[in-house]
Amino acid sequence: MAGRENRRLKELFKEFGVQPATLAVMAQMGFTVSTLMNMKDDEVDFVIKSMIEEYHLELLVGEQFGIKAGVRAKRRALDEEMEQQRLDMLARNGDRKMNSADERPESLLLKDGN
Repeated sequence: MAGRENRRLKELFKEFGVQPATLAVMAQMGFTVSTLMNMKDDEVDFVIKSMIEEYHLELLVGEQFGIKAGVRAKRRALDEEMEQQRLDMLARNGDRKMNSADERPESLLLKDGN
C-alpha cells in the first residue's frame, strides 16, 4: 500500500518540481494524496514548515510553491469534476421531468380545455 501511495504522490506533484526525497519525507510523515486534498492552505504551509524544521529538509522556494500549487491544482480539478457531475445529474433529472410531463394521462386533463 505504501508503494501505491508513493506513486500517487509522485503523480500529483510530477509537474510541480517536487523532488522524490521530499515526497519520501511526506510519505514517511503519513501524508497521502487524500489527506493533502482535505487540508486548508494554512495546513499545507504547516506541513512544509514541519518538513523544514523537524526533518531538516532544505526545500527550495520553488519546491515549496510546487507543493502548494500541486495541492491547489488537484483540489481545483476535483471541484470541477464534482461540478460537472452535479450538472450532469441536473440535466438527467431535467430530462426525466420533461419526459414525465409529456406522458401525463389524458384523464388528468380537464375536459373543457383548461
